[in-house]
Amino acid sequence: MWSRTVAVLLFCVGVNLFAVSQHETMFLDVDAYQPVPSPDGKLVAYVLTGMKRDGTAGMGRSHLRSNVAFADREGNHLRDPNVEGFLGEWLPDSSAISSYRDWRFSLVTPEGSQKNGAMPQTHTPNSPFGAERAQYIPAFNGFVWIEYSGPTTYLETINGPVATFDRWFQNEALIVPSPDGRYLAIGDLRGQNFWTYDIGKNTWKDLGPFSVHPDPNWDYIKPNWNPWFSDSVHLALFSGSSLYTIRADGTDRRELWPTKNAGLPVPSPDGKSIAYVTFAPRLAQHRTDLEFWGGSTIWVISTEGGAPRQVTLPSKDETYDLRWLTNSSLIFDRIGEGLFNPHARIWTVPLGSE
Repeated sequence: MWSRTVAVLLFCVGVNLFAVSQHETMFLDVDAYQPVPSPDGKLVAYVLTGMKRDGTAGMGRSHLRSNVAFADREGNHLRDPNVEGFLGEWLPDSSAISSYRDWRFSLVTPEGSQKNGAMPQTHTPNSPFGAERAQYIPAFNGFVWIEYSGPTTYLETINGPVATFDRWFQNEALIVPSPDGRYLAIGDLRGQNFWTYDIGKNTWKDLGPFSVHPDPNWDYIKPNWNPWFSDSVHLALFSGSSLYTIRADGTDRRELWPTKNAGLPVPSPDGKSIAYVTFAPRLAQHRTDLEFWGGSTIWVISTEGGAPRQVTLPSKDETYDLRWLTNSSLIFDRIGEGLFNPHARIWTVPLGSE
């Protein structure tokens, strides 16, 4: 019993020393969030944010600035493409990234946008009965999104549905393509089940309940998350209070580590590690009936098992997006408490040698 207690204490001390030794670096000194590195590692797309003055009446999301921008991997800002939107995923060849907002979508490069389009307004103006998120899928040569009709969910395009699913996703849904384009990972963001869709076989697989982020309002500013390993076969996800890896066909489910108030698990490019974030919620400053999910702390765990390593000290701000910049560095955002993303910054942190 004494030896086990000593081991736990030594582990805690080691974790703290490791965390203190890490040095986060501000990637860009502008109000920005949602960093998404390109597959070839040359560019980082992100969203400039803050309050914009030309929104509609009231203080809703129409007043949230969301302009797509690009930087090189050293954090040197490139020309803005003058496109308003939130970010999806890059195309596999790194030529452009998907962007969407208010049921419109486009592919975006530093030079501008292309393949612009909009979801048909089948119901009241600006409120289609379906999700706002859209993602360009090369296999369909266009954007796809989720629409609902009765008990059926449709994977829609501007030319009509390309797949149907006999289950109603009642909330906003993520659509994340695998790196090789074979699968789509699709999940209801209110804690419902996570699914994979095999495009070639036109089959669905239920991977069970999942959680992207413990903050129930995470989706409001449309951040993103990508659970895929680079092999396009495995995914990382939180289910219940544990971190798991699982194959896209639902087999080989492995529990890696139990943890509470955690989210955003992302596999490293080489597939050897998974990074994730834990949170320490507190009462919101101006709404004591709400919680602010600050206390963001980043951890990395080996896919072979073992205890995770703490790589940052807790931040009072909230992390909405986490990605790998290289096999030995992470890029992430931190956003302060308040309306319209006050003091949002993008950071990087090294993990050691490549």
